[in-house]
Amino acid sequence: MIRIIRLLRIFFASAIFIPLSLIINILLINKGLRLKILSSLNRDFAASIRHILGIKVNIQGNMPMKNVTGSFIISNHLSYIDGFVLGSIFKVIYISKKQVRSWPFFGIIARLGATVFIDRSRKDLSIFYVGEIKNLLSSGINILLFPEGTSTNGRQLLPFQPVFFSSPIQAKAEILPVNIFYTHLNGRNIAKEEKDKLHWYGQVPFHRHLWQVLSIKSMGVKLVIHNKIKAAEYENNALARHSLALRAHDTISSKYPKTNT
Repeated sequence: MIRIIRLLRIFFASAIFIPLSLIINILLINKGLRLKILSSLNRDFAASIRHILGIKVNIQGNMPMKNVTGSFIISNHLSYIDGFVLGSIFKVIYISKKQVRSWPFFGIIARLGATVFIDRSRKDLSIFYVGEIKNLLSSGINILLFPEGTSTNGRQLLPFQPVFFSSPIQAKAEILPVNIFYTHLNGRNIAKEEKDKLHWYGQVPFHRHLWQVLSIKSMGVKLVIHNKIKAAEYENNALARHSLALRAHDTISSKYPKTNT
C-alpha cells in the first residue's frame, strides 16, 4: 500500500513540476534567467521527492548551502537517489548520461529541468559539453556532476574523468566536493548486506529496484560538504586538468575509509 501511496504523491508533485517547467521553457526567452528559475524548480521538485521517500539528511561541513552559486558541485555516485538528495540541497542544473533522457518518466523530468545530457562514447563532443557547462557556471548557475561517470557499489571511488574539469577552470569557478553515504534504513544503521537496497549500479533492473525503494519507510543519508577548490588557480591544459581532477578525487575518497562502513 505504501508503494501506491508514494507513487500517487510522486505523480502529484510531477503534475505541478511539469506544467510549470513547460511554461518557463516556452515563455522565458532569456536563457540565463530561464535556467536560474529552472534550477530553483529542480530543487523544489527534488525536495518533494526526498520528503515522499522519507529521506532524512545529516549534513556535515560549514558550507552555507543557500549562498552557493556558479559552483561545480561533484560527488561520489551510488544511486539515482543521489540526484534527488543533492538536488534538494542545492539549486542545480544536472549533468547526466544520455541514457537517462530515454528513461520513462524520469527522462521527461530531466529534459524539462534543462539537464545537460552527456554521450560519453562520443569523445568528439567533449568540447561542446565542456563549453555548455562553462557557460552555465559563468552565468552563476550551479551544476551537479558525478565525475565517476557511473554509479557504484560504494566500496571504492572510481577515477574521475578529467575532461569536464576544464569547465570550472575556464569559468574561474569554484569546485564543491561532496560525499554522499546511505547510513540508515527504516530508522536503524544500515548493514553492509542491505546497502544494495539503496545503492543502484545496474545490478538489477531499474524498475525492480525502484519498486523496492518505494517500500522502504525511511532512509538516512549523510552528506559531507568539503571546502571549495578554486579552479581558477589551474591552467586550462591536460596536465592541470588531471591534477585538479586528482585533487578533487583525493578529497572525496579521503572520507571513504572512515564513513562508508
